[in-house]
Amino acid sequence: ANIGDLTMSTPGVSGSGFAAGANRPIIRGVDNARVRIQENGVGAMDVSDIGEDHGVPIDPLAAQRIEIIRGPATLRWGSQAIGGVVSVENNRIPSPNTLQGFRGEIRGAFTSVDNGNEGSIRIEGRDGPVAVHADFFKRFAGDYMTPRGRQANSAVHMQGASVGASYIFQNGYIGAAVSHFESFYHVPGGEAADNRVRIDLRQTRFTSKGEVRTDSAYIDTVRFWLGAVNYKHDERAFDAGVDT
Repeated sequence: ANIGDLTMSTPGVSGSGFAAGANRPIIRGVDNARVRIQENGVGAMDVSDIGEDHGVPIDPLAAQRIEIIRGPATLRWGSQAIGGVVSVENNRIPSPNTLQGFRGEIRGAFTSVDNGNEGSIRIEGRDGPVAVHADFFKRFAGDYMTPRGRQANSAVHMQGASVGASYIFQNGYIGAAVSHFESFYHVPGGEAADNRVRIDLRQTRFTSKGEVRTDSAYIDTVRFWLGAVNYKHDERAFDAGVDT
């Protein structure tokens, strides 16, 4: 249901496991602000790096490739990546490798442990120098089962969508995308479950990137990445009949 769940099976990587909707990757015991999580080269720009109960607004259903970078290669992204980088790649900003014509993909799954279901659809194509991409995903899961019964207050609901386009020319390309992510998940365990603690997270994200290959003997390629977000979340609890 999240990036942490997906990467935990990788050697040297674990997860915070705070909730079904909040599981941030931990690389070789290093976590929080020392592990950078990014999508198409632009940081996730959320608050999960300072609060483990907050989810990462990048869903595995929107990912086409995930790379875990460790060691000296992380210096490229500065001190925030000293523990490692979890790099999520997709074609939300269409690359020059986008084939001519249109194509689509539909994925879906069901889970028995939490009576969950998930699905996604992706459409992309190219006509001449213009390439476009659109995707939508949605997942829902109820409280999950354990050997001792159902874990109270562990349900999760996520959905998101994105549209993007690129203009591709002989020596490079330039593109942009707008995406939206919503996650409403419950925090299980002890007092949190008793008070029905849950987090309503929303992020709208604008990203752009491009490159120009030069004929210079000194500079091979000039690339840029740009990102901006509108992020907010509400932490809610039930206490004496009042929702906050």
